[in-house]
Amino acid sequence: MLLELKASQLEREEGSEANTLQELEKLLTSKDFENALKSCLTACMLSPNLTAYVTDTHQHVMEFIQLHNDLFKITEGVFNDTKLCSLLGKLVTRLLSMIHGQIKTMLTTSITKRSSIMDALKPLIHSGMEVDSSHWTRFAFLDHEKVTLGEAFLPYLIPSLHQDLQQHIETMLKVNMDQLMKEFSQDHPDQGSWDEGENSDTQENLPHPTGDVVSSTRATGATEDPDADPASIEDPVANLDENGIPDEFLDTPNCVTSGFGLDGGLRKWNKQKFWNYIDAMLEQIHETAHQESNGHAARYEDAYRKTMVEFLQLNLQEFPGHHKVLSLSKGPQPAWQETIQKKLLW
Repeated sequence: MLLELKASQLEREEGSEANTLQELEKLLTSKDFENALKSCLTACMLSPNLTAYVTDTHQHVMEFIQLHNDLFKITEGVFNDTKLCSLLGKLVTRLLSMIHGQIKTMLTTSITKRSSIMDALKPLIHSGMEVDSSHWTRFAFLDHEKVTLGEAFLPYLIPSLHQDLQQHIETMLKVNMDQLMKEFSQDHPDQGSWDEGENSDTQENLPHPTGDVVSSTRATGATEDPDADPASIEDPVANLDENGIPDEFLDTPNCVTSGFGLDGGLRKWNKQKFWNYIDAMLEQIHETAHQESNGHAARYEDAYRKTMVEFLQLNLQEFPGHHKVLSLSKGPQPAWQETIQKKLLW
C-alpha cells in the first residue's frame, strides 16, 4: 500500500514537472515574450557603459539574464533545463543580430539625412526607457565610425594620409591627389604649400593609429550596409572574437603604413565585421585612457569621458538638428535600466 502511494506521488510529480517544462517552452516561443525580451536587449545594446557589442557579448548577456532573471521575466527553471536554455540562447542570438542591424540602419539613415543623434535614437527607444546625454555620447561614437569613404575624405586631409591610403582613395573615389592638392593650395593660400617633403614629414609624425586621421579614414572598412534582413544570417555571432589590428602594430608609434592592410600586409575591416571594428575602437579608447591615467581610477574615468564627449561635440557640430544639449549630466534612470547600465560589464 505504501509503495503504491509513493509510486502515485512520483507519477504526479513527474507529470507536474513535464507540464511546467511545457509551459516554459510555450512562454519562450510566444510573441509577447519575444517582444519583451527584445525591449530589454535593446536597452542592453544602447547602454552607454556596454563593454563590447559582439566580442563575448552573447555569453555575458546570457549570464546577465540568469543573474537578473526577474528583470527579464524568466524563471530560474529555464536555466536548469538544457533544451530550454538552448532555446533561449538561440532567441537571444537572433534578437541581438536584429538589434545590431537596426542600430546600423539608424546610423546610416542619420548620416544620409544629416539628422541629430537625438532624432536618430528615437526609433530605437521603447516605452519606459529614459535616455540622457550619456546615451547620446555613446551613439555619437557609433555615428562617428559609420561613415563612407567619400563622406570622410576632404582635401585638407591629404598631407596627413599615408601613401597607401592616398593610392586607395584615388582608386576608390577616382580622384587625382596631386590636382586636389594644387587646387586646395590655390583656394586656400593661407594654409601654406604642400610640397613632397612636407607631406612626407607629416606622415612620419602621425599620431597613434587611434588618432583623428585614422578615425576619419577607418571608414574604408566600415562602409554602408543596408542590413536587408539581419535575421537571415545563419550564425550571426560566429567568430565574434576576430582579431582586428595586431598588437605589434598598435604599439608602433611611427608605423610605415596606415595599417588598413591596403598593401596586403594586414587584414582589412569590412562591413560584415562592423561591430568587431567598433569593439576594437572601444578597446583602444579604454587602453588610451588607462595609459593617460597611470592607474588612477578617477583619472581614467575623466580621460575616457573626455574622449567620448569629444565625439558628441563633433557630432553636434556636424549634425546639430533642432536640439540643444543643455547639460552633460546623467538623468534619473528606472531601476531596471540602471541595473543594466551598472551590471552588464565585463
